Amino acid sequence: METLKIFITGGTGFVGANLARFFESIGHDVAITTREESNFWRISEIEKGLTIFRVDIANREKVRYAFNSYKPDVVIHTAAFGGRYTEKDDRYIFDVNLNGTMNVVETFLESNSDILINTGTSSEYGFKTTAMREDDVLEPYGSYAVSKASATLYCRSRAIESSRKIGTLRLFSPYGYYEESHRLIPYVLTSLLMDRAIEANNPYNVRDFIFIEDVENAYNEMIKGMSKIEEGEIFNLGSGMQSSVKQIIEISERISGKKVNVEWGRNIERIGDQAKRWVANTTKIYNTLRWKKKYTLEEGISKTYGWLKENISKYKR
Repeated sequence: METLKIFITGGTGFVGANLARFFESIGHDVAITTREESNFWRISEIEKGLTIFRVDIANREKVRYAFNSYKPDVVIHTAAFGGRYTEKDDRYIFDVNLNGTMNVVETFLESNSDILINTGTSSEYGFKTTAMREDDVLEPYGSYAVSKASATLYCRSRAIESSRKIGTLRLFSPYGYYEESHRLIPYVLTSLLMDRAIEANNPYNVRDFIFIEDVENAYNEMIKGMSKIEEGEIFNLGSGMQSSVKQIIEISERISGKKVNVEWGRNIERIGDQAKRWVANTTKIYNTLRWKKKYTLEEGISKTYGWLKENISKYKR
């Protein structure tokens, strides 16, 4: 296997850190960017094996310096702001998600790197009544979704103009190792492990959950299959199946062998919680890259539960 130099923005975030761990584990050379104030808890065991640039991607000159210093073969852009309900600064959301993406794309175009993979979000679609397709009209709601949709469209436009390999993986709801404790699946599982009650808004809220190991494999397949990808191409990355909050809790209870007390109507309602349909059409990524999920929801949650049992101290900080 050829050893690649892989440059990951947002390398201390949930997706970025897992990708750094994955690519380092299979023998590639990995560099990450991270903001000055970022916590390294997700990468502490592999930190010494990484090249680390403390860079805010909203600063173009610092992005260019990191690129020129590392000279990557592959660029994976996961850095983002606004996905958490506490991240409400609209100007900074656009500064990172749109201007930061522009900085990464423009620097990539100045380089000899082979491919740039942008990380999108299903929030770009807005509310739909059928499984979301890559050619659906985007109807994002809220600054985070609008900024991410704009970034994806910018990547597509610049890829076509330059005839360079820039593509987007539009993630639905990844879950697994090192996910933030307030996110649904780790919240439920850590509550079961710690014998705590759960506060949740609506048992029938739905999402398309995709296990992090399947996400890692999709990025790897996109790199290996870059010759098959059209400039600016977008792929949904989901399981193709939607699940409700109630189903997640029931599966988690079966796996743990415990029951949890749920206090409904007690949590913050967020944009998208009213959706009755939120699921990826994954035909395109299968037809082009032959990628499909390996893990069922129950298998993914079981692996996550086992990992959390061994690493629960990381969630008691």
